[in-house]
Amino acid sequence: VVTLPAHWTATRLNPLDGANMARVFPGSPDGSPSQQLAACLLQRVLRHSDLYIDLHSAGRKSHWVTLCGYVDDGPKAGTARAAARCFGAPYIWEHPHDPEATGRTLSATGALGIPSLYTEARGGGHAAPQDVDCYTRGLANLLQFLQIAEPEAAGLPTPYEPVMLRGKGDTDLGAIRSTAAGLCWPAVQPGDRVKAGQQLAFIRDLEGTIVQQISSPTDAFVIGIRATPRIFAGESVAMLTQPA
Repeated sequence: VVTLPAHWTATRLNPLDGANMARVFPGSPDGSPSQQLAACLLQRVLRHSDLYIDLHSAGRKSHWVTLCGYVDDGPKAGTARAAARCFGAPYIWEHPHDPEATGRTLSATGALGIPSLYTEARGGGHAAPQDVDCYTRGLANLLQFLQIAEPEAAGLPTPYEPVMLRGKGDTDLGAIRSTAAGLCWPAVQPGDRVKAGQQLAFIRDLEGTIVQQISSPTDAFVIGIRATPRIFAGESVAMLTQPA
């Protein structure tokens, strides 16, 4: 846990300055509390890494597939690709270079030439036992990958055939969002493949009237879907990507 005030208030944003720590890197020693924390973490810890992995989950409002992601760009892309497979998540999400995806830890470590990964798990405010097991095994695998240790927990599932995905991973820019407030009812699940025009979710007002139907703009793979019914206009409903 890095941002303690956000952790204890169960929010994505740091209540000290309203900033999202996942969007303020490389930070600034003279900036807001989140920017100062990002700069300190980058200079004292991250820049010294041989390999960096940022452990995420889908948060409280969404359910996602359990994945390991990396950016397919730069001289260390091959190492990141091999490490992502070594981690052993059921889904691997490869991202092309995206100049608009700034402020993340992976942006900062990538600029330093450090091979970098991140993970996402189901979320919804819970830590599923299978995700804890996946992360534990995955970190043991990476210790083995770096020739640091040979943990007993290391090893890939048998057989290991991850679903390979490719696309932009910035949820701020790429999520499908609601235009109405009310109660959101998903029509698909994380891991589903959908066709263009297929319904992803619908939103009812508090009297039960459907006020918005949300459909997929293209044939796609459902990375994540809304977990909590209450939704406001502009909030994320679904995240889609493409098979690799």
